[in-house]
Amino acid sequence: MCRNHAQSGTHHRIAILSSLLAAAFVACSDDRQTSTGRPQGPMPQADSVDRVAAQAAIAVTDSFLRQYVETASPRTPTVVKYWTGDCAQAEASPSLWVATYHVLSVERRQDTLIVAAAVTSVAEQGESSSKANQFVVRPRVQTDTLHWRVVQNPPGQFIVCGFSLEDVDLGAFGLPSNVLYEQGETALSLRRRADSLRTLDADKPPGR
Repeated sequence: MCRNHAQSGTHHRIAILSSLLAAAFVACSDDRQTSTGRPQGPMPQADSVDRVAAQAAIAVTDSFLRQYVETASPRTPTVVKYWTGDCAQAEASPSLWVATYHVLSVERRQDTLIVAAAVTSVAEQGESSSKANQFVVRPRVQTDTLHWRVVQNPPGQFIVCGFSLEDVDLGAFGLPSNVLYEQGETALSLRRRADSLRTLDADKPPGR
């Protein structure tokens, strides 16, 4: 009878110990879920700073690209400053006549932000291979994915490097007297084509 009582006490202590271990395991599991299992919880401050920097880089790249959109409509020119000293490259070629663009993404490479954009152009302009001090505009509709470096200057201003990483420049240049147009095109006809492409792009359903 004493042995049975002892065994009963032992079983009771084992049951209590098992309950305590189970409770401890559940508490640990809850702690792990709290620290890693929340998809929408507040992010650490470092991630928040990166997110703000990424949004600023996208915004300044959008403004930078917008100033190069070709249009036949009169408009007040806007100039977005871009940085040359920290990202100087060889002279870019060709230069694209931009119809429309879409900023795609931003990523960090070491201490630099890289912004990607899909740029649709109606022509490319470069130097003439046969005539000195002459430039040739070659009409064609093409979409390229290009990348720009965005650097941060003191006191925290984000600036786009002027040329893309692919050594492509943007915009028409040169005097009318030293610019030749292929395929019978003119500056006005190309800008009207850019307007048409932009209208078609705006009418597309989202996601297409």
